[in-house]
Amino acid sequence: MESLYSFLSLLGRLLIGGIFLAGALWKLIPNFAAVADTLADAGMPSSRLVLAFLVLLVLAGSTSVIVGYMTRIGAAALIIYLGVATLHFHDFWNAWTESGFTEDFTDFLESVALLGALLLLIGHGPGSLSFDEGDAS
Repeated sequence: MESLYSFLSLLGRLLIGGIFLAGALWKLIPNFAAVADTLADAGMPSSRLVLAFLVLLVLAGSTSVIVGYMTRIGAAALIIYLGVATLHFHDFWNAWTESGFTEDFTDFLESVALLGALLLLIGHGPGSLSFDEGDAS
């Protein structure tokens, strides 16, 4: 049964980290200027610098989670990114239309679910199939 838990922990890390890594590689980095402009329009000061920092957080955090090295720190980095992204891009409370509200609210709830997964990863550790020396406590 322990090997099943180890495998499921590894699979969970691959899926969680993969979501963030894919978002960075196929959304944030190729559309850097447009995303920075959107952040600036939302009132984010120094949006390009902030976005560059967030991209680095996502790349480092997702790689850390996937590989299982310094996993809890990587998950915390992803939580920081997720908080900024959620508050600036999925602010359903500012939606002007019903369809905008529905889309933003759905995206907000998806972010909350990812937050829960990252908190579980911090709380329970990466599992034994990791470079964190099997630190499952």
